[in-house]
Amino acid sequence: MKYCAHCGAEINDEAVVCVKCGCSTTKTDLPVVNKVNTLDVPSAGWAVLSFFFTWLGAIMFLVWRKSSPQKANSCAQGLAIATIVSAVFSTIVSIVWFFVFATYFDDIFSYFL
Repeated sequence: MKYCAHCGAEINDEAVVCVKCGCSTTKTDLPVVNKVNTLDVPSAGWAVLSFFFTWLGAIMFLVWRKSSPQKANSCAQGLAIATIVSAVFSTIVSIVWFFVFATYFDDIFSYFL
């Protein structure tokens, strides 16, 4: 007796099809065909578009992450760069704002104290 490779049911040695699940018991040597998207290439245009329109880059990343991974990675790179630039810019603006306006706040608070 042998066992079905698909469901594990015990089957007859001469069986061609599993009685329980209906799968073939013989191995077929079919060629494995990899689906390759020939239009999937890294794109600087999508990276730049994702930088300026982050919502579009996020949507396109989610849409392409399985079907066109290289384009999805371009969108992800644009999003990552936009996030870093935004964080650095916010930090610089906060520091400048603090030093520029700290002197004015000292003068204002001195009137109340």
